[in-house]
Amino acid sequence: GNRRTAYYTNLPPGNYTFRVIASNNDGVWNETGASYSFSLKPYFWQTWWFYGLCIGGFVLAGFGLNNLRTKRVMAHEREKSQLKIAELRLEKSQVQAKALEAEHNRKTQELEEARRLQLSMLPKGNVRLERLEITGAMRTATEVGGDYYDFLPLPDGRYCVVIGDATGHGMSAGLIVGMVKMGLTSRLQAQPELQPMIEDLNAALKQSLAHRGVGMCLGATIIDPVTLAVELCSNGMPYPYHFKRADGSLHPIVLKAQPLGFLKRVNVPTATLQLQTGDALIWVSDGFEERMNAHNEEWGSQQVAAALTEICRRETSGEEIARELIAACDGASDGRNNNDDMTVVIVKVLSDGQSTNSSRTDAETQGKLQ
Repeated sequence: GNRRTAYYTNLPPGNYTFRVIASNNDGVWNETGASYSFSLKPYFWQTWWFYGLCIGGFVLAGFGLNNLRTKRVMAHEREKSQLKIAELRLEKSQVQAKALEAEHNRKTQELEEARRLQLSMLPKGNVRLERLEITGAMRTATEVGGDYYDFLPLPDGRYCVVIGDATGHGMSAGLIVGMVKMGLTSRLQAQPELQPMIEDLNAALKQSLAHRGVGMCLGATIIDPVTLAVELCSNGMPYPYHFKRADGSLHPIVLKAQPLGFLKRVNVPTATLQLQTGDALIWVSDGFEERMNAHNEEWGSQQVAAALTEICRRETSGEEIARELIAACDGASDGRNNNDDMTVVIVKVLSDGQSTNSSRTDAETQGKLQ
């Protein structure tokens, strides 16, 4: 990716050479890379004199313990006094342990309440319209995650579908999710236009968040369920995918823009497309491509795209696509838990045999995907 920093910990002393190779956008790798040679000296605790000090310390400690034992035998009353002190310390430690347990239970309960609050901000269920099916699924990495998605009906009958990824995890990320949810809800009711909505949301986050390095990646889609016309933007999120049922191809929609909340102004490039019968518009958070396996290897964007292509060709339901993608990611991880939130949102155009004349939500199905 675009990372410029690498960390290597617990290196033993010795001589090292760090080499770097790179590829261009066409995937062509250079034959020889840049290199940098350096040496690591041993830490003080790896030197002979430190070992000598440790041995001397152990010897002195042995003499001290022996002397202490002799004094305790000779001074029986003093031993009884020390035993009493030890009993009092034990009682004190038990009281402290109970207090720590009570504090832990209180924090656990607060985190669970925060988790329920965050999940309550997600859609109550998936949306199924006459020609469209909108599906979302999320798996958090901690009690309170930083991912967010929503399906927001607009006054003119269109839908706004959003997916976001707040920086970090836990309570702070959940707070940013709540702020974005509130900002989107109020802004869409007043003026449902994509570009000014994102610009206003960025300005509000920048003004409200005092801590540096705190913000949110956000992708948004406005779709007309009648004409199937789509307008979308992406600020910091992985590129969305357009699956074309006609030829079974998957195409990333390249939209490059800054995440929200970091700068006073951000550019909001938009793209438009026309969905056809059987097509799908798919958003995924970076928790999929950054999922590690047992060998510390990322699944990667190429594997995500390959899995999506195969699944979309096979499955015709957005719910099944989401379920199969999560299962494929789990299989590639070799049983290792996800360290980042995983969220997928799918806008699926129904085939003629799938169309229905009623609109409904399926909360039970969405809950199973979570």
